[in-house]
Amino acid sequence: MSATTDSQSLPETDPQPVETHDRSASPLPPPQPTPVSPVSGQAWWGLRRSDNVVGVALVITCLTFAVWHWGRLSGWGLREIEINRPVEKVFEYQLDVNSATWVEWMQLPGIGETLARRIVENREIHGPFSSIEDVQRVKGIGVKTLAKLRPWMTIKE
Repeated sequence: MSATTDSQSLPETDPQPVETHDRSASPLPPPQPTPVSPVSGQAWWGLRRSDNVVGVALVITCLTFAVWHWGRLSGWGLREIEINRPVEKVFEYQLDVNSATWVEWMQLPGIGETLARRIVENREIHGPFSSIEDVQRVKGIGVKTLAKLRPWMTIKE
């Protein structure tokens, strides 16, 4: 077979016209631009990212001051709170004035370390106390202090 016979045997056909679609007549809407997300740093509400940060900070500050002002007007935190405390216990014991150490003397109200040591030193130098009133010979113990300490003091014989 030759090339001439092959071309003669094929029927000649006209090329088909290509149909073009008119987009305005199409039932599909035109594609919309994709929205910009606020995370990407682009405009959000028509503002730059730094403007949005400042705006949010101002809103938070205003809300904070509004809550603080409302709290002040309502008296929040200014009302007295009643605290029920148990009655303070008073230790009920008797202290022998002739055998008590300075540590035991310090347990009495109004007696500090210096005065307690002075009482013990006076007892060691001048001898035992003959009565409770004899404790007044120690410098720093007067009539008022002795009256306050009398319920806790005793002399054992």
